[in-house]
Amino acid sequence: MATSVELARAMAPALGLTEKAVLLHLKHARASKAVTFAGHGRSAATMSAIDAARLLIAVAGSPHAADAAASVDRFAGLRRLGGRDPSATLDRALEYVINSLRARSMARNISPETEFAGRPDVLVEAALKLIWVEGDAAGEFPRVAVLRYPRPSGRGSADETFASQALPRRYYDEARLLSEFAGARMTTTRTVSLNALIDIARFLAGSTDGPRPP
Repeated sequence: MATSVELARAMAPALGLTEKAVLLHLKHARASKAVTFAGHGRSAATMSAIDAARLLIAVAGSPHAADAAASVDRFAGLRRLGGRDPSATLDRALEYVINSLRARSMARNISPETEFAGRPDVLVEAALKLIWVEGDAAGEFPRVAVLRYPRPSGRGSADETFASQALPRRYYDEARLLSEFAGARMTTTRTVSLNALIDIARFLAGSTDGPRPP
């Protein structure tokens, strides 16, 4: 049964970061209640996939630990564009992906080398992208996240885009944002690989009795 500190320590090597860096992000995210916190030691709260999803967003979306809570505020609630359940938020979709990967990990039925046959360089290295835009008009540009993951059936992959505002297209990347928004000068992107998501899911699988339903 993993605690938040144990989750942060497991997440650090998955993301190629130091334990100190992720623990600092956790400290700020936990203070804002983005990640469950209750008690210490044996009485500490057990981490679920939604806690892992929000801590991942906190770390990936903020180069500085002090901005971890703001990163969760900026990205966790982004809404899916079109398609299946447009009311779904990024944190809940990421929770679903982690739970799916955890279940497959427990069944030893996952291989990042074969999940995205034909597009491994793009998808394996960019399973989650957090994108924000800077330009002449502060506050008028959307924040976007792209989530790519293997379908639970094992047949192909799903690509979904989440955004902070309604947008006319179902998919957005850096180039499209720059071309469609007047005054946009630069985008910033933070990327998380499929391997990192698998490592996090495997940690949760090894520390709990089984996956929670998405």
